[in-house]
Amino acid sequence: MTRAATQLMEARLPKPGQLKVLRADRLRRNLTVYRVLLDATYRLIAERGQAATHITSYTWFTVLDLLPIATGFSVATCERATADLRTCGLIATRSDWTTTTFLTAEGTATETRAKTGVWLCVLLQPRPDEPERRAYIRRHEVPEGPRDLNADRKSGRTAWQARKDAQQEVRESSPCKNREVGITSLLQWALKIETQKKSVKRDSLTLQLQAAGTPKDLVWSLRALMSEHPQRRAETIQAAAEALTTLFRDQQSTKHYYRILWRATTAEFEGQAAFAALESAMCRTVDAMRETQLRNPGGYLTKLLRESGWLDAVYHRPGHTALIA
Repeated sequence: MTRAATQLMEARLPKPGQLKVLRADRLRRNLTVYRVLLDATYRLIAERGQAATHITSYTWFTVLDLLPIATGFSVATCERATADLRTCGLIATRSDWTTTTFLTAEGTATETRAKTGVWLCVLLQPRPDEPERRAYIRRHEVPEGPRDLNADRKSGRTAWQARKDAQQEVRESSPCKNREVGITSLLQWALKIETQKKSVKRDSLTLQLQAAGTPKDLVWSLRALMSEHPQRRAETIQAAAEALTTLFRDQQSTKHYYRILWRATTAEFEGQAAFAALESAMCRTVDAMRETQLRNPGGYLTKLLRESGWLDAVYHRPGHTALIA
């Protein structure tokens, strides 16, 4: 199998400059990625109770951004390898798209087209002597992708999060363990592997924010955002803003609190202290609500932040950048 794949790459891939053969590191890179996809495909066939003996190619749904977990390569290296594999016909891909909602820096929702993953066809029996044998996908043969992107984003079931979790969980493990984790990740939509345990873990921060009873609790939970994916931060800040409206009994000012918390989290993420002064101002606002009949806690909080210089230093600071690229 490896020899046949190597011969196909030598025959079909363009060679830079005056080289007559492909560079050895390029071949190794491509073969590593191809072996991972082969192993994943054969495992899927077995899990589905099918016989692979006479199957020449097989199509299934996955997210190729998960390949770095199994291969140990960077995302860019895996993209170069899959591009080579497509060129020589060892794999074929067709992207699946959907419309999803993202939050902007102002807390407004905007819809955009987003890629859910790819339908992947893997050539299981390459034959260098049969140039017409290639992996291919007919557009009418593949249904809509099985992935619910909105649900996966809310639960943290994304390639970015999976790569990060894998780095933490298998940092001291063997390459074989990394490979197994990566293959399982690649197959999760094709096999409908349950990820309830991880979903609970990712949603725990939102639950903490909803249960926050003091400004200190809320800021403590916000500090955990430093390790979150940018889009996940936006959703969690929305939950924090809603928790703050409950704390201040000010349901009309959710967007105002969202913008304040967004600016504070952005500043902290970029190395500027912002949470401590904000926590102090929020505590003073809560105290004022207890001691007086404060009718506009949002305005009072803004007044305290302005007097302390926080608004100019954090909220209106030059070069302010959003959390979402």
